[in-house]
Amino acid sequence: MTLGHFEAGGGWEAQIRQYVRKKYRQDLAGLASIDPGALAGLFRGELVAGRPYASIQWVLRVAPFRPLELFLLFDQDPEFGTDLRVFYARKSLAVPTEDAYVFAWDYVALLARYGRGQFFSGKCRSRSRVAAFREFCPGGRRPHAGRVPGSPGGDPGTSDP
Repeated sequence: MTLGHFEAGGGWEAQIRQYVRKKYRQDLAGLASIDPGALAGLFRGELVAGRPYASIQWVLRVAPFRPLELFLLFDQDPEFGTDLRVFYARKSLAVPTEDAYVFAWDYVALLARYGRGQFFSGKCRSRSRVAAFREFCPGGRRPHAGRVPGSPGGDPGTSDP
């Protein structure tokens, strides 16, 4: 099921589709070079076996809280390009529509950032479930060190969620 199946979810579904098709399409194409197993681990999700059609590269299932359960389908078609589809488990209908939308938007935006190489996407070297900050910023670089995003000299590309 899509966001359109939620109460008054049609408009929210259209917004997610526009983010994927217009704003993040090029960034999401970068996901093709990232190990989907690593992404599943970083999102505390799991890769789902089987694909609904041949151009789907992987299906990632994430369940941030009960009863919300999202399925993110990464599609690469030679004719139509890159696409990311967001589906929900039927039990997710118990979640308010706007909340389901916000989580979908957050996951799409995070995947786009991984796709453009903004975030570390390799396996964590740490044995604990929490990775050390140095694993995300190799060489001790700190993002926006000494700068405030959006201020003069700040990184204009940080306005995304």
